Amino acid sequence: MGRVWLARDTVFGRDVALKEIRPERAAEPASQMRFIREAQITGLLEHPGVVPVYDMDRRTSEGTAFYTMRFVGGRTLTRAVEDYHRRRESGEDVSLDLSALLHAFVVVCNTLGYAHARGVIHRDLKGGNVVLGDFGEVVVLDWGLAKLLGSGAEQSTTGVNSDEAAGPELTLLGEVLGTPAYMAPEQVEGLSERIDVRTDIYGLGAILYHILTGRPPFTGAGTAEILRRVREDEPTPPRQLCPDIAAGLDAICLRALAKKPEHRYAAAKELADAVQLWQEAERRKAEEALRASELQYRSLADLIPGVVWTAQADGSIDYANRYWFTFSGMTWEQTQGNGWAACLHPDDLPRTIQSWTTALQTGEPYEIEYRLKRAADGAYRWFLAQARPLRNAEGQVVKWFGMLTEIEDRVHARKRVEPT
Repeated sequence: MGRVWLARDTVFGRDVALKEIRPERAAEPASQMRFIREAQITGLLEHPGVVPVYDMDRRTSEGTAFYTMRFVGGRTLTRAVEDYHRRRESGEDVSLDLSALLHAFVVVCNTLGYAHARGVIHRDLKGGNVVLGDFGEVVVLDWGLAKLLGSGAEQSTTGVNSDEAAGPELTLLGEVLGTPAYMAPEQVEGLSERIDVRTDIYGLGAILYHILTGRPPFTGAGTAEILRRVREDEPTPPRQLCPDIAAGLDAICLRALAKKPEHRYAAAKELADAVQLWQEAERRKAEEALRASELQYRSLADLIPGVVWTAQADGSIDYANRYWFTFSGMTWEQTQGNGWAACLHPDDLPRTIQSWTTALQTGEPYEIEYRLKRAADGAYRWFLAQARPLRNAEGQVVKWFGMLTEIEDRVHARKRVEPT
């Protein structure tokens, strides 16, 4: 119905998005009303997940309506999902990508929850109508098929016509509105009286299905085949298409895609909460697995004839193996945190601290040579210190694992062959 231009606001010196009705649709009263109502509804929804509308006017020559919005640079959720599955199929570790996509999905759910609270149903939810901004924005676009629940929705929609008030030509009985592969069964059947917030829940479920599997819930040779499958068939469980999908996410997605509206989640926030609870449960499972692996790691580390240690994300030492205490003569109370540095040769202390600080800031692997005092005779011995970060599902460093390898003989051999 509309087309969007990148335009220049010469008053404020900024780029904006300008949307206007397509010329071939401009003479259609229903299209004109839908276009104007889309601008009004978009302007009504003052939420970070909805692009703000700046102004609406008409071209002086043709009288064609247009409105301007904030320009959001980035890519669509559809493109992000395509990139994710391309990398997944090539064997890359994409766990962080999935976490980011699920975060964006939760933001979309919360945006729709806000719209529903204002009496607005989107009716055309899909990845192509969600933009992921270059600076973390998640924006739901294209409210051209939005439906208002009642003519006086929450008193906040004054001046915006509902479907019923705008006349039968806007939403006809039996008229199919939406994108076939993402439409709820009641949309396919043209049952406008049954369309409510749970219709958007189905659309959100279709987006989640696309995130998990890389394809919409239903495909077919043509529109008629897709619409028939939406009405009659059950979606293939995501895990049958991608066996590595967690059972919890599979169940959440299928519930949102239930054929009967009453079997779906009752609210967008309920769906968002379900995804977030699953993510939290997975995080806790990962932490428990990490604790179990650490206990096993420490029991093995005590058998190693070299120094093995771990540190928290901030660099504070929280474990050292038995060899460290034998070599340094220090107690655990003296070692923990940054106390171990008391064993460092004074000449090596500044560069060691600087190098370790840089590693903590960048999250890059750490490697440096320095000298440590041996308790048995007070002599300083050269060691190669190496550490690698452990990251969580969000990409944050949660742990450091390191070891010290004595290189005294190597350093002296190197010095003997270095030119003077």
